[in-house]
Amino acid sequence: MRRPGGDDESGRGLLLLDAVAARWGVTQHHGGKSVWCEWYGDAADSTGGSTPHT
Repeated sequence: MRRPGGDDESGRGLLLLDAVAARWGVTQHHGGKSVWCEWYGDAADSTGGSTPHT
């Protein structure tokens, strides 16, 4: 992850993901990358927040 400057228009995606996800990762492959994450629902979620979502 990089730390974007205040005027940068990109580079915040992984910082945001890191702030809200329970787990996340990146897989590099030919022609790009895949980013995945798991997060826990909030109190209003029907799962009661105990089941990770992918």
